[in-house]
Amino acid sequence: MALYQMKMVYFNEHFIPAFPLFGKIKFFRVNIPPLINPLLNGWFSFWHWVLPKRKDWYLNNIVLAEKL
Repeated sequence: MALYQMKMVYFNEHFIPAFPLFGKIKFFRVNIPPLINPLLNGWFSFWHWVLPKRKDWYLNNIVLAEKL
């Protein structure tokens, strides 16, 4: 499900503002995602039910790094 959430964030943050005319209008950027997100949730839920399950995509890893 995390992959679907990442796709929805990409859609809201990058795909919608990429439209030349509509991406600059605040009304479009604010009011279109609440209309489209339930459709995307339904679409992704359907595909999650249809596709085989994989457990090898981990997003909860924490990396501690020290600059040398």
